[in-house]
Amino acid sequence: MSDGNCKSCENFPKSHFCSIKKQALDLMDASKQHLQFKKSQVIFREGDEPQGLFCISSGSVKLSRTDENGNEILLKVYVPGNIIGYRALFAGESYQATATAHEDVGLCFAPESVIKSMMESDLELALNFLKQMSQDIREYEARMASVVTKSVPQRVAEALLVLKRALPDSKWTRKEIAEWAGTTPETVIRTLAHFQDEGLITQEGRSIHIQNKEMLSEMASFDSFS
Repeated sequence: MSDGNCKSCENFPKSHFCSIKKQALDLMDASKQHLQFKKSQVIFREGDEPQGLFCISSGSVKLSRTDENGNEILLKVYVPGNIIGYRALFAGESYQATATAHEDVGLCFAPESVIKSMMESDLELALNFLKQMSQDIREYEARMASVVTKSVPQRVAEALLVLKRALPDSKWTRKEIAEWAGTTPETVIRTLAHFQDEGLITQEGRSIHIQNKEMLSEMASFDSFS
């Protein structure tokens, strides 16, 4: 966060810390570290022990995990203002997924002792994290139901909508789309070609442009898109 001060960061109003008291905020400013990661660098790996929380000040982060067959599954994309690593920290367990810089990323890291001290003295902050974890559970439940009940075209349509909403200007690879949809890059390529024939999207190299969001949303059966 710019100038080493949370309140001077343009993403501060979007973070869980926007409502904390001045004393706690001063403690955060004094204890946090500023970290930089290049695109594709790993921030933490599945199995690592959490030491604190990361807040994204610039760039974006992918959260993924590897299944028993060695396939990578893209779980979520985080953008500036988002906090990563909190679930494992509060659960007192190792990370269950790997966080990777989707593009060059600026992070603020706050150590565990500071975060827990702030939560103990600030009920609103604790409730903010509880609300976020509840939302994450809802999202993961929806993802699980999607993988089980939806066809591949439906899942690829959903992946396009979710990833485009998270980062509209990002050029998502066919591999990343496959990782979200739970299929192979080859299947994604064939499905995208069909979508293009149907006038739902256009493709220019790696770039994918959604031409008919309403029809794509209807195909994905994903009510969150409007």
